[in-house]
Amino acid sequence: MPKLVKFVIIPGLLLVVLATVLVSIQLDADSGSSPDALVIERLLPGEADKTLQQGEVGIDLIAGWTAELSINETAIPEDELDRVVDLGLVTFRPGPGKAVEYLVAGQNCAKATYWQVATGPEQSFTRSWCFTAV
Repeated sequence: MPKLVKFVIIPGLLLVVLATVLVSIQLDADSGSSPDALVIERLLPGEADKTLQQGEVGIDLIAGWTAELSINETAIPEDELDRVVDLGLVTFRPGPGKAVEYLVAGQNCAKATYWQVATGPEQSFTRSWCFTAV
């Protein structure tokens, strides 16, 4: 039994530990490039969804995160964004006199630059998506 432990079980356990460490390092490296899957709860409208030309556009993040938006490369001013800070929700509804008065019929693209409130926008990430306005 001691030879079995010494030559089979212990080396086998060491290989399992090494494999676990390597997988963990790889996952950390992959998630460091963009925390989208962990931070973004949903996009409004969703990617490839349809919405009205006056439809709401935004991003729903986990609590503790916030964002700024642009639509079709037009930055949305802070005073035109609707924020529910406790929920991480940032939205914009086009309208008369706003940076975007209506979504163009057909494909529109939005971009959210988002960051953790505690660290600030200096450490931000971006997420772009497109949808159709009808």
